[in-house]
Amino acid sequence: MASHAIEDASAAYLSKLEELAFGKTSFGGKTRSLATLALGTLLGKTGNSGSELLRQLEISTGTSKAATILNAIGNAGPTSISMAEFPVKYLMHGSVNVRRAAIRALRKFIENPLVPGLVNLLLRDPESEIRREAKKIFTLLPASQRLSHRLQVESSNLPFNKSWTGNYKLGGSEMSAEFQAEVLLGTNFDCNQQYFNYEALAQATATLALFGDSKQAFDAEFIYGKINGAALQDEIFLQVWNDVIVDQAIPGVDCAVHNYPIGTFNKGIDVTYTLWVSVIPVVFTVTGSLNLELSWNWQICDSQLSAEIELVPTATFVIDGNAEVDLLIILAGINLSGNLNSQIIPQAYIHGSQCEIGIDVTEVSTPMSVELDSYYAWDSCKYWIFDCHWGQHNTQVWAEWNQPAINDVLYNVDWKITP
Repeated sequence: MASHAIEDASAAYLSKLEELAFGKTSFGGKTRSLATLALGTLLGKTGNSGSELLRQLEISTGTSKAATILNAIGNAGPTSISMAEFPVKYLMHGSVNVRRAAIRALRKFIENPLVPGLVNLLLRDPESEIRREAKKIFTLLPASQRLSHRLQVESSNLPFNKSWTGNYKLGGSEMSAEFQAEVLLGTNFDCNQQYFNYEALAQATATLALFGDSKQAFDAEFIYGKINGAALQDEIFLQVWNDVIVDQAIPGVDCAVHNYPIGTFNKGIDVTYTLWVSVIPVVFTVTGSLNLELSWNWQICDSQLSAEIELVPTATFVIDGNAEVDLLIILAGINLSGNLNSQIIPQAYIHGSQCEIGIDVTEVSTPMSVELDSYYAWDSCKYWIFDCHWGQHNTQVWAEWNQPAINDVLYNVDWKITP
């Protein structure tokens, strides 16, 4: 009955839902929440035109209602509304809830060339919740596009800029970890002057993939800058799996050397997989966990127009899975174990009094391996069903990957700040 009503929604039904959700009624919060959810579902269906959604938004008088309609726009996507029609003003103005809903709606327009520029502007927003929503969309963009648009946004104030982006993959086709790091430096040409403009950013991310399922494990960021003597960006950020662990201003800009360490261990992926061992399908669960030790290191001295920032993420992925099937006459099992680890360290520095900037990136890892093998054995009896024991265990290696320790300099370049 309810689904039929949703599919055949009428104007009167929409009006009643609006009254329940936003009107001056005596209904409690739970009823209002359910009505708001139903309204968003109806408005978000592709049967509602983009013009109708926008009309509803324009006449909206409440924050909750506006956020609901913006979420509906995001659900409807480009089939209902074009980017040219998108209400950009709600990205920049209004309550935090409305702005967050508008940013989430941008996901449906991720391929539009205007989106990266808008997101980059939002990454500088004074509200941490807005920056957090913008980062979620920012990570969906290709690395090259993220960097190019970030530079375009900042080029007027930071015309001298340098950057480095790199990524590498550990493991094989079925089980792997991909690490990526990015460093960005930008300045104007007024080094050794009171209003020297500068910004330094270091970012590191990692993604774990197991048997076709992948998930970003962590995203760490360090950014600091000044424009015309005023703070531009000042933030350390860490998200592990889906949880934001740290999102705050840099705790100490006083010319001293600082270190901010944090450690965490979390399961992130559970994947069920079936492998045929002899004549038996063995179903087993693969677990991927992250052991992360991260440190933000810095020395920032505004009086000397200098900033040195460094990210040191030591990430170890622990992969584990096993199962055994006993069918009385045949025994079969799976063993999976492995670790993928890396320490990719991006460092950036700006010495305004010396008119010099530099980027240094190193990679360190310990020996690592991943192995998936199986075994099976037939029941062997000396006297029909007596004196039985498992016969020879037959083993097979399905996947094997090894790598020795690494200690490499990936990038190390200094530049003089010159026009």
